[in-house]
Amino acid sequence: MPPQKQDLDRLHSMITESFSTTVLEFGCGYSTFVISDALRINRERFDKLDPKPEVRNSQLFRCYSVDTDRDWLKEIRNKLDDDNMNLWHSPCDVGLFNGQMCHYYTKLPDIVPDFIYLDGPDPAQVDGSINGLSFKCPERTPMSADVLLMEPILIPGTTVLIDGRTNNFRFLRKNLKRLWAIYSENDMSWIRLEEDKLGKINVVGRDLWQAENNSKHV
Repeated sequence: MPPQKQDLDRLHSMITESFSTTVLEFGCGYSTFVISDALRINRERFDKLDPKPEVRNSQLFRCYSVDTDRDWLKEIRNKLDDDNMNLWHSPCDVGLFNGQMCHYYTKLPDIVPDFIYLDGPDPAQVDGSINGLSFKCPERTPMSADVLLMEPILIPGTTVLIDGRTNNFRFLRKNLKRLWAIYSENDMSWIRLEEDKLGKINVVGRDLWQAENNSKHV
């Protein structure tokens, strides 16, 4: 598909405006290059902070992009010149969440992202079936449950941007348990974990934004 400039612009601005440091992308493509540039900008902003806040994060300004298609990952890797972008192959299997049909990637990177971009997988690449139902049926919408699996370990301030996939967004909205702010505009939806910080070492994007603002006024 050709690039959707408005969607890519939104993705870029949301990562920079939230001062995100670790991105998890489901489904790589043009968005992978946009994320790379947004994280580069955030890294340069962070390097200018004086003093720098101590961030408890071993994956600063890195992205993990998960996809089911090895050949597509190789094509992206050949065009992407950024050592901080990690392209990650994983199959995707049909599963259940509280008795509801959905799908999960079977091998996720062991990270704690503060920004998640949900634009994969292609439902046709989901393996398996339940009671004869599969995602190979062309009319069936994608139904990723990876965010629900990860929800308990996400940190306050985490943003999840869902590209299209309205049915999937509604599924997530109904099953999430923590305090999320919900936004929707046309075919794009996003949620933000609006809980209080976990403590002093839980430095999140809004803390970096405040540190940047303070640095400019010194």
